[in-house]
Amino acid sequence: MSSTSDITTTSPETDWKYVSEGGATIVFSYIGPPDPVFDGMVLRLRKVPNVPVGVRDDTDSSDTDEEDEEEEEDPTISFQRQCMSRLIPSVHLPRLQSVIVRADPVRSVSIDDQTGVYVQSQSQSQRTTPREFHGPPHIHSNRWLRTMAKAHDSERPEGRKKSGGLDVHKQKGVLATDLVGGKGISVEIKPKWSFLPNPTYLSESTRPIKSQTCRFCMHSFLRSQTSSDDAQAQAHPHAQGEVALGYCPLDLFSNDESRVRKALYALWDAWVESGGKVNNLKVFVDGKILRPDQQRLLLAKDDAETPEEDDIRETFTKGLIPLLTRTSAFQTLNRLQRTLDMLDVEGLGQAWKIYHQHRLGVTSELPELGFGMEEPTIDEWMAFIDRYLEQLKTKPAEVDGREYAFLPGPLPPREGEGEGKLSSYTEQELRSYLLAYLLSATFKDCSVIIRIPLLGGGDEVGKVEDTPPDPKRVTIIDLDPKSMTRLRRWELLDAQIVEGYREVDAGARKVCVDACA
Repeated sequence: MSSTSDITTTSPETDWKYVSEGGATIVFSYIGPPDPVFDGMVLRLRKVPNVPVGVRDDTDSSDTDEEDEEEEEDPTISFQRQCMSRLIPSVHLPRLQSVIVRADPVRSVSIDDQTGVYVQSQSQSQRTTPREFHGPPHIHSNRWLRTMAKAHDSERPEGRKKSGGLDVHKQKGVLATDLVGGKGISVEIKPKWSFLPNPTYLSESTRPIKSQTCRFCMHSFLRSQTSSDDAQAQAHPHAQGEVALGYCPLDLFSNDESRVRKALYALWDAWVESGGKVNNLKVFVDGKILRPDQQRLLLAKDDAETPEEDDIRETFTKGLIPLLTRTSAFQTLNRLQRTLDMLDVEGLGQAWKIYHQHRLGVTSELPELGFGMEEPTIDEWMAFIDRYLEQLKTKPAEVDGREYAFLPGPLPPREGEGEGKLSSYTEQELRSYLLAYLLSATFKDCSVIIRIPLLGGGDEVGKVEDTPPDPKRVTIIDLDPKSMTRLRRWELLDAQIVEGYREVDAGARKVCVDACA
C-alpha cells in the first residue's frame, strides 16, 4: 500500500457508509467493490465548526495559489507514529495511513480568454470543449468531499449537524483499520480517569473531597443533578447519553477481576437503561451498532429460548475480562495518566499563578491558565517524551501509598514558601508541567476497542485460562494531542465539579478505591 492513496477514485455515495463522529472527525467505513487498499478500512475526515454561508469559501479558499501547496500530514498520523508509538505498545495501536481526499483539477482548469468560460484541458497544448463549471476552479477541486458531505448528511445526529460538518477544504484524510466492522462483537469503552489525584498540591478545602471520590464519579453526580428537574431525565437518568452513574473507572483499571466485573456490569446496565446512548459504552455486531433491545444478536446460536438478560450480560462480561486484565492496554493507560498528571489541574493552576506573580511582580490580573502559550510542535513533543521516559527510570515518588513517577522538574513551589523557591522556578519547568498535563488528558479522553467472538461460540476469548488472550484484540484510539486553549476550561470545570460535589454530605460521598494505593 502506498504511503498516500487517492481515495477520490471511489464513490462517496455508494462506496462509503457513515459510522459515527466526535467533536473533531467523522468516520466512514468502506463498503465498495473489493479493493486491497480500502477493504477493512475506515476513513476519518476532519470537521469544521459551522460558520455563516460563504464565509469559509471567501476567507479560506478564494486564493487558488493555495491549491498547489502541499498539505501537511494529518496530525493524528504524525503524532501516533512519532509520539504515541513510544508510549503505547504497537500491538494496541491502530494502523493509520494518509489518503488524498481532494481531487486536483486546478492545473487542468482555466478560463477561456475569449468566452470567459471555465474549460478543462487534456494537456497544456490541447483544450477540449468547454465544461459547465459553476464557480472558480477551487470549488471543483474539493467536489469529492462536498459530495461525501451531502450524501451522508441525513445519517448524522441532529446535534452534531448543528455544531459543524466536514471540512471540505482539506486535502488529506486518515485511513485506519476498521475496528468495528467484520464478523463478531466490537466493544468501544471510553474508560476516563483511572486514579485519585496527588493530594500534595490540592487545597485544604478540596483535598478531603478529591482524595476520596474520583473525578468521573463526581462529574457524573453533577450531571445527574443538573438534569434532575427534567421529568424525562428523572425517569431515564442516562437519557442524555453522557454518563454511567454506577460506573467507576477505578474499578475498571484495578486489574482485580471482581472489580473489573463490577465496572462492566455498571457500563452494561447504563447502556441498557439509556437505550444504547450512554457515552462510555458502545456495542457493534458484524459492523453495525447494537441497540439494547437487540441483545440476542450477540449470541452465536439462535436458540429457541431467549436467554435471560442477566445471562447475556454475564457471558458478555466474561468474554471481556481476560482482555482487560491480561493484556497491557489498561495498565499502560493507568500508568501514563497518573505519572503525567503529577499536580492535578488545581496544582497546575497554582504553579501557573505563582510563576506569573514572581515574573510580573503583581498578585492580581494575572493571565489565565495557558494563555499566550504556543502549541507544542511534534519536535517539542518528541523531546518531552525523551525526558519523560528517562525520568520513569528513576524511583517513583510515593504520596499516600500511590506512585506518581514523573516529575519534569523540581516540585513547583507552594504559596508562602519564600522568594528563594520562586526564583528557582523557570519558564521551561512550567511548560513541562503544561505539556505533561496535556498528554495525560489525551490518555484520559481516549477510547478502547475490544473485539471478541459472538457469545456462546466455540472460540470464546479466555475459554482456556492458561492461554493468554490475543493482545491484538485490544486497540487504543482517539489519541489526538490536546490544545493549550483547553487548560483554562478544564480548570474552571474542575472547580465547578468539586463545588457541586461539596453539597453532598461527607458521610454520603462515594469512596473510590485507587488500586495503586
